[in-house]
Amino acid sequence: MTVHVETVLNVPLDDGRLMPTRMGIAAELTPTPGLVVFPKLIDLFDYDDTIWHVTHVATGRMLPIDFPTDAHASAYAAAVGDLADWTSPTPTIDVPALIARADVHDGTVHQRVLDALTRKEN
Repeated sequence: MTVHVETVLNVPLDDGRLMPTRMGIAAELTPTPGLVVFPKLIDLFDYDDTIWHVTHVATGRMLPIDFPTDAHASAYAAAVGDLADWTSPTPTIDVPALIARADVHDGTVHQRVLDALTRKEN
């Protein structure tokens, strides 16, 4: 089942900077309330369905792991369901535990997203 989610997309500008933009997307529900999956957004009009992300619905921010399929991403979302209250608008996230569970689901750490998540926690 798909749901509408507002997510953050960094749109590249002509001068090389990025402009964070919120956009609505159709995402797939996961077994974990508050988490959805959808393919990597390339820009406002295109996506790459060879890379899938798990995203926190309340913030529109993706977790720092890339997955090769929607099934891997959804299984990962189920596996991390106990790590936070994902229905909260501001969940307390155990980032090392998120990373530790990624390998089992063929996840690859997305370093730029991980760095941004770590900065927000400090």
